[in-house]
Amino acid sequence: MSLLLGPIQDDDALLLGALIRMTMPKKCVEFGVGRSTVVILEALTADAQLISYDVDNKCPVADHRLTFKVKSQLEYEESDIDFAFIDASHDFEMNKALFLKLKNTLTKEALVVVHDTGLWKEAFVNTGGHMTIDGYAHQIGERRFVNWIKNEFPLFQSIHLHTMRKIRHGITILQSYNYLVTVKCD
Repeated sequence: MSLLLGPIQDDDALLLGALIRMTMPKKCVEFGVGRSTVVILEALTADAQLISYDVDNKCPVADHRLTFKVKSQLEYEESDIDFAFIDASHDFEMNKALFLKLKNTLTKEALVVVHDTGLWKEAFVNTGGHMTIDGYAHQIGERRFVNWIKNEFPLFQSIHLHTMRKIRHGITILQSYNYLVTVKCD
């Protein structure tokens, strides 16, 4: 298997599909189409819906559950979202503006998954990238974005999945703490 530095990697795809199958969202939104679009659709139930935003007019698949919008993530206009996958601009300010819109449209049990939040050691990288004092960061804006959410919206709990042992793009999963503490367990 060769490493693809644009689309989600095989392991990322397995995790994304598993999250969809596990949580069974009815309405998903993704920002940035590609392999993730195919993975999400493969994992969705027959009655679920995916709305994809991308400025590029190239959608990789046709499916009756998919609504493809050739729009920027800043033109987001949905409601009642159960699952959001963010993998578009990689720009901190743009993602911040998106999240300020998105957070008010999420259902109480919604997951927000942000791709490209992993850091890579310089030794793994042989071409360009964003350098930090501690090494190489794949998409510095994405990591800064999830840290901003954790600081500004403490009710959103997160788990960051990544390893420094191999090049991985990294995924951060967020969910509202309000939902997690209000569920009664008998």
